[in-house]
Amino acid sequence: MKIPPHSIEAERGVLGSILLDKEGMFQVSPLLIEADFYDPNNGLIYGAMMDLFTRNKPIDILTIREHLDDRQNLEKIGGNTYLI
Repeated sequence: MKIPPHSIEAERGVLGSILLDKEGMFQVSPLLIEADFYDPNNGLIYGAMMDLFTRNKPIDILTIREHLDDRQNLEKIGGNTYLI
């Protein structure tokens, strides 16, 4: 099976950009869904960001961590270490 083109660094860049500027969600939310991420950890983080965004909640490390933890996904991504 052929591995599809992907860039983990680009995925992390998108997530980091959203953390730095919440307005970025307005630009990427119509274009990306959680399943678009090659790295499932990044997809889970983006999914948390999208959920927070659609509920008009702040998007930061603490709210993302809480969201992932509440859904038993924090350990799936490697815990707090992966978020930082």
